[in-house]
Amino acid sequence: MRIDINFIESNFEKFNHDYFEDKLPKPKFAIGRAKMILGSLNYKTKHTLFGSKRFDYTIRLSVYYDQSEWQYLNTLLHEMLHYYISLNNIKDTSAHGKVFRSMMNNLNKKYNWELSVSTKLQTLNIAVKRAPVERLVLAAESNKNDYYLSVINPDYVRYIDNIFCKAPNIKSHKWYIAKDEYFSSFRQVRSPRARKVSKKIYDEKVSILEPFILV
Repeated sequence: MRIDINFIESNFEKFNHDYFEDKLPKPKFAIGRAKMILGSLNYKTKHTLFGSKRFDYTIRLSVYYDQSEWQYLNTLLHEMLHYYISLNNIKDTSAHGKVFRSMMNNLNKKYNWELSVSTKLQTLNIAVKRAPVERLVLAAESNKNDYYLSVINPDYVRYIDNIFCKAPNIKSHKWYIAKDEYFSSFRQVRSPRARKVSKKIYDEKVSILEPFILV
């Protein structure tokens, strides 16, 4: 399975609600290709006269190996346990000490997760790096300030563009070429259908897409 930042962020929010009472501030998320670890929690430390403070947390998942969604979710939840312990300055006997193992075992027993303190990396297959897939993306904003993204079948671009040009509820729409894996979960459509997204995601994605001009 191929994952993106949106996958990590959305599942972090779900786990935060289900297991941590929404008490974990959203950290940064990153994807890497580390060979020796499947996930990591990174942070910076500021030292003062009154002690040290950890900040700027980042949860990073490795895509070096070809893993299932279930494996990625277990890794993410594993790193969230580290995040909870660190954020709350809980003293443990080691990185995967008594506190960590107690929380891990509770999640495994109560919710049927398969968290562990280590993974036999030699049992995993190395993920094949694929060339980025180009997709034709339509970005639209409605008169009610709702935001939409859609992946369009190129053969239907003029047909759909004409519909959006005439749609009374559409304030603006633009076309882009995308190589972002975020759009891999979108179904390529032949009709004016789109996924509603937040303004934050809309602005973030549009800012990195390549404009496509119809001629």
